[in-house]
Amino acid sequence: MAKADVATPSLAYTQMAGRWQLPSALMGGTLAMRAAGTTYLPKMPKEDESAYRDRLNSSTLFNGYGRTVRLLAGRPFSRPVVVEEAPDELAQLVADVDLAGRDLTAFSRDLLTDMVTYGKAHILVDCPEQPNPDQPANLAQERQLKLRPYFVQVSPEALIGWQGQRVGGSEQLQQIRIRETTVEQEGEWGEKAVERVRVIYPDRFDLYRYDGKTWAQEKAGTPMTLGKVALVTIYGMRTGFLTSKPPLEDLAFLNLRHWQSQSDQDNILHVVRVPLLFFAGFSEKDLGVITIGPNRAIHHQKPDARVQFVEHTGAGIAAGRQDLLDLEARMAVMGADLLVRRPGNETATAKAIDTAESVSDLQAMVRNLEAGLEQAFGLAADWSDLRDTRVQVDINQDFGLSLGEAGDLDQLLKARLARQITQETYLKELKRRGVLGDQVDIEAEIAGVQTEAVL
Repeated sequence: MAKADVATPSLAYTQMAGRWQLPSALMGGTLAMRAAGTTYLPKMPKEDESAYRDRLNSSTLFNGYGRTVRLLAGRPFSRPVVVEEAPDELAQLVADVDLAGRDLTAFSRDLLTDMVTYGKAHILVDCPEQPNPDQPANLAQERQLKLRPYFVQVSPEALIGWQGQRVGGSEQLQQIRIRETTVEQEGEWGEKAVERVRVIYPDRFDLYRYDGKTWAQEKAGTPMTLGKVALVTIYGMRTGFLTSKPPLEDLAFLNLRHWQSQSDQDNILHVVRVPLLFFAGFSEKDLGVITIGPNRAIHHQKPDARVQFVEHTGAGIAAGRQDLLDLEARMAVMGADLLVRRPGNETATAKAIDTAESVSDLQAMVRNLEAGLEQAFGLAADWSDLRDTRVQVDINQDFGLSLGEAGDLDQLLKARLARQITQETYLKELKRRGVLGDQVDIEAEIAGVQTEAVL
């Protein structure tokens, strides 16, 4: 076993990362699934490497998973995020939350995307270093230099380790390790990717750099004045302290099955479209001198010799196409499950909820997101010496399906799979119930599916 170093992931991270691989690859689309190779598209028995590569590189992904994640993560943000009771120093974050021009609404949507994909999201509250610590900037200079707290979205895949300690009945972070990759100039024209690990403690942070062989400390003991690790973790599906699992894991596996079935369908279409020539009564020597092509004739002295095309009956093509359509219908209904409102949803811990209130899993995530953003604003207030300043974050939650509507979806799916209703009717009913957005063009969707079936 290799010796552990600063970049060695924790055991909890490693266990989560194994479950994140498929959702992450699906979010990367066709190219990411192709790059995964045999991990998600196994080789056929006796299939040589060249034939497998051709099949892999011609496979295309119907990304029902990625489409569902984007649809769900976008639903709460049809209206901008509202921040109330924020002093001017914190109100600046609404328009530019990360000092890179991203506003709070876009930032929140990206956080919710992580929550739906990985089961959690992270906000690191940071503040730029003073250019001259011996002569701190005044208020005007701070505004000119943008020396104010800002939020950093830390991907769950980047937070590779942490250490906590129970204090007063709650778990508090004592250390986190964040893996970073930056592109730096090399020479006059070249560029290179540099890997670093940032280790953050309550009172300081260290920086380690990888030189291609070993990790060396690049910066040590840089002081941090907040006195705590300013990381906020927001859960979509919590399993423990800073641990989670993908909320749409089953949908990801269903999409994987579609990827493999689609590859089979594409492959059989390729085979069926190219008929084979069958020669009877010809010797191997005869076949070696025959030229096949337009304006060519084949002659043989044997009267019983014959040449004919042999074509596949195509009986399996329709079955394969139907399997793909059924999988797509099942993915549509499964993706809508997070929108189903259920009484007393236990995951909605961000704010007090009446036990009689019906809350969908997605609404529960949004409430957790509101609470996480409020906590991040509180850390930013502490960093700005605005002690005991708390703001209220309001995110739209006017969406969701009732249990009755969810039952309707199940019946619609069964009717569609049994061919009791048309595809157009099925899609219109999904749209009427809010599963599909108002912007979805039903006729265009049907035409797109038919095009995909031919490709």
